Amino acid sequence: MRAKGAVLSFVIILGLFSLVNNVLAKGAGTTAFSFLEICPSARAAAMGEANVALGDTAGEVVYGNPASLTMLKNQQFSFGYLKYWEGVKIGSANYSRKIGANSGTEIGVVYLDSGLIPLTTEDSRGAYYETSGSFKAQDKVINIVYGARLFDSKVSAGLSARIVEQKIYTAVARHINFDAGGLYEMRPGQVNLGLIIENIGAAVNSEELPQKAKIGLSLKNKILFPADLVTNFDYACGLKGNIVSRYNLGWD
Repeated sequence: MRAKGAVLSFVIILGLFSLVNNVLAKGAGTTAFSFLEICPSARAAAMGEANVALGDTAGEVVYGNPASLTMLKNQQFSFGYLKYWEGVKIGSANYSRKIGANSGTEIGVVYLDSGLIPLTTEDSRGAYYETSGSFKAQDKVINIVYGARLFDSKVSAGLSARIVEQKIYTAVARHINFDAGGLYEMRPGQVNLGLIIENIGAAVNSEELPQKAKIGLSLKNKILFPADLVTNFDYACGLKGNIVSRYNLGWD
């Protein structure tokens, strides 16, 4: 009976994912606030960013499934710093805590600085050349997340509200968008199934947000193996086990 219920749940969630995938599917083009696709979490990156169904991402839920907050056991802090190419730097800080027996909340901030970018101008032939001076591109994000158990102890849902600001030279854009997620503990502590829709919100200057739908499955028995299927059917996988107790492996 449990096996039939698990299979039925998986089929239902896969069907919902396919529906959402069709809704979010877009042709080639640019998206607004594309930096939202960068994950500043070292742990999530090491797991191939396959964190939809992990369930133990407390302290970094803002980079995964907001429904995972229900598995929080105590308050947690996390900090991160990432130095990209060409002087790009990303910093992040998050704080999460439990609220009652069946819910939790988290607040986080992310800051991206491009470093100095030379100013350029266009001549009459359409060619670009550098002029004196430089500018910066800076992005700021504030995340507020809440997750709670529904129906019974195995089903959770969560919502992440995101305030975004992007500044390039003298132009500034601001926006509010959301992530929504669900988590089903098919076998508590061993098998989780998750679904998340990222960057829900209105278009910005006719450019759509980098929206994604993800479905994930995680298996844990000495070795933790999470796998995610992303909109347009890309995939991400990770691996963590006692054999490499201090190391995570991931690919996407």
